[in-house]
Amino acid sequence: NRESRVECHFLRIPAESPLEKAIDLQQALRNSTSLRALAENPLLLSIICFVHSHKALPEERLNLYIECSKLLLVQWDREKGIPVDDTKLTLSRKETIMQEIAFSLHSGKIGSAHGRKEVTSDEMLPIVSDLLRGFGMPEADPRALFDKLVSRSGILVVVEQYSDRYAFSHLTFQEFYSAQYLFVNQLDPFDVMSLGTEKEESFGMTSWWSEVLALRSEEHTSELQSLRHL
Repeated sequence: NRESRVECHFLRIPAESPLEKAIDLQQALRNSTSLRALAENPLLLSIICFVHSHKALPEERLNLYIECSKLLLVQWDREKGIPVDDTKLTLSRKETIMQEIAFSLHSGKIGSAHGRKEVTSDEMLPIVSDLLRGFGMPEADPRALFDKLVSRSGILVVVEQYSDRYAFSHLTFQEFYSAQYLFVNQLDPFDVMSLGTEKEESFGMTSWWSEVLALRSEEHTSELQSLRHL
């Protein structure tokens, strides 16, 4: 299944000191209730191990997702033997693409035919194309760039082999990038949810957006703490 394929994708990277890394990871999980909750999911546990193999594991899940995003969009190329990033995109721009796709999917602008969890390339490529123009890269091929992001990061995956449907490898990624979209664009999440009241009411508005709202709140709290330390 999809999660099993992606778990293998993440777990190819061996830890430098397996025993010490394992002990450190056990300690981190003991000390953090939120990390333990995430680790109950096999795919999320593999992501935790992936982040932990590169640096000290953040205790807060928001910081864990941020570190994971950085590693998968940048470091993963190097781990697969691609020394130069030929996408010509900065980490920030790669994240902007993920945020835009995630929010469009989560809000039902795209992917509504598949329960807001899967989307076709015909729906996504115009988003990528618009963003590339905004980045001042109108000559870039949106299809080629999108295929590289899919094949290299493991964040977006093909739902079934030879199909034209894509999904975030775990709903957590979709929720995280949707929350990032709200934060970066300074949008009120409750205003966003009320845009399509009929759809949202039938979709289960509260439960569908609950994780996005929680992560958006963590972003806000983190920003306030940073300001206090200035």
